[in-house]
This record gives sequence, C-alpha cells and structure tokens, in this order.
Amino acid sequence: MNMSLGRNDPCPCGSNKKYKKCHMNTRTEVGVLRKAYDIGQGDDFYARFLMGHGNIRTCAYGREKQLEYDKSFHPIFQNLVEMKIVKDKCASVISKHMEAIQSGSDGKYHGNQIDVNEPIDDELNILFKDFFIRGQMAVGALIKHSLYMESNIGFLFSEDEKKFRSGLKNFILKEDDDRFKALSAFVSNHKTAWYASFREMRRKIEHEGWSLPNLGYSLDENLKVKIHFPTFSNKSMTEALEMYWQSMTLFCEEVVVFLLSLKLKDYMVIVYVPEDKRDKNMPVRYMVSHKDFPGVLLQCG
Repeated sequence: MNMSLGRNDPCPCGSNKKYKKCHMNTRTEVGVLRKAYDIGQGDDFYARFLMGHGNIRTCAYGREKQLEYDKSFHPIFQNLVEMKIVKDKCASVISKHMEAIQSGSDGKYHGNQIDVNEPIDDELNILFKDFFIRGQMAVGALIKHSLYMESNIGFLFSEDEKKFRSGLKNFILKEDDDRFKALSAFVSNHKTAWYASFREMRRKIEHEGWSLPNLGYSLDENLKVKIHFPTFSNKSMTEALEMYWQSMTLFCEEVVVFLLSLKLKDYMVIVYVPEDKRDKNMPVRYMVSHKDFPGVLLQCG
C-alpha cells in the first residue's frame, strides 16, 4: 500500500487544508519526550536524588538560582547513575553466564577439558573498572559542588594535618561547632568503613594496571560444570558492587543534605522520614518542614 501523501490530500496536521497549501514545503520541528527514570519503582535512588533533594534545594536556594545549582550538582547525580547502570549490567552479565553454564548451552565438558565459548572475563573487567572510575568521579564532583556551595569539604578527605587545618580555617563552621563535629565524624566513619578500600581499588586500577582475576571452572561430584567468581572481602562481585554503590549514594546524599541545611532560613528544618512512613511511590528520606510543623512538607517557591 502506498502511504505517501499527495499534493491535494488533507494535511495530516488537522488544519483541513490541502497538503500543498499547508505543510508540504514546511519543515516541521518536533519535540522529543524521552523517558528518563522510573521514580518509585524498585529502589528509592531516583526519588531521593531527584524529588527529595529537589525540594530541599528549592527551599535553600530559591527558584532564581535553581538552574545554576543544578548545573553544579548534576555531575554527582550523573556519575551515581552511571555507577548504577554498570552495577546492574555486571549483575546481568553474571546471571546470564551462570544460566548458560547451568543449562549446558555453554561450558561443555568433554574429554579432559571444559569449553567456554562465550567467556565474560573481558566484559566484567571493563564493567568492574568503570564502576570504580565513576565512583571516584562522583566524589570529585561532590567536593567541587561543596565549593560551589561555599562549604569546601575537600580537606576532610586529606590525611595531611597541615592541609586539614588550612581547609578547616576557611570552612563555614568552626571546629568546636557540634554540626562540624557531626560532619567530620560522619566522613571519618565512612572513610574507615568503605571509602578507604574503594579509593585503594581505584588507585590500583589507575596506577598499577590491576585487572579482575579470570573466572574459574571446575567439575562437581556429578561432573557438572560450576563457576568460580572472584571474591572481595568474602563478598561476591555483585555483593561488593552493591555495597559500594549503596554506601556511595548514601554518603553523597547525606553530605549534600547537610550542606543544604546550612543554607536554609531560620524557620526551616530538615526532617528525616522513617522508612515505614515513606510514600511508596515517592520514598524520599528527607524533607523540609517549618520548625513548628516538623514532618509536614514545606512547599518552597
């Protein structure tokens, strides 16, 4: 069937004019509505970083500085999104390979060898390294964003006492301020719990040419092929990446929310929303409230 329009056919724009007298010689500009994220579906990452953070940002900076603020914040969010994409892709690659081995469509045993026709070692190496690269970029973007917010936290990551003191001297809070003590303890605890090992892995990847060990294959007692994946501190690859990603997103969120709290007007407070009180379709962790009505969302702007 010929679906082309004739000169005298009705114009598809709905004007009731002939095509030749309407849009035949007019280039039509069309917009693109691109789906971005499923907020409220699955984990709460997007709700927290887009909706929850957006509400606090508007209260702290107002709509007149919203675009400027978002331009500074975006690299943090983008690198966290890319970490999530890499993490999920890694889990998918592992799952599909395990399924292929278990079903016998790959990893066939014959004679005295196991034939793996579709190995995933190189792909896992790329994904694993990219995850740590994106994570370190997120931390760098976080420090740069704190500089935009006039509260440079870079000195809190330094192991050099002189650099720490120099950064503290220019920080918005004094050392004896309880808020600074809480921030300093928070960063220190996260450095000990996970960030030190994360940063060390990133250093090895960049400076020592570190590579993910190849997968191993063996036979069980029933001569079925089984896979041996690399482990990290007694965690599987997927468990390790999930732990690091959850820790990184929590760390970035807490630091940004803390710095935003320093920008709020006196009558505004940030309230933590308990997990059992969160809207399942919009599971944000923090909201801004009037100090006299804590727990009630304050609409700013």
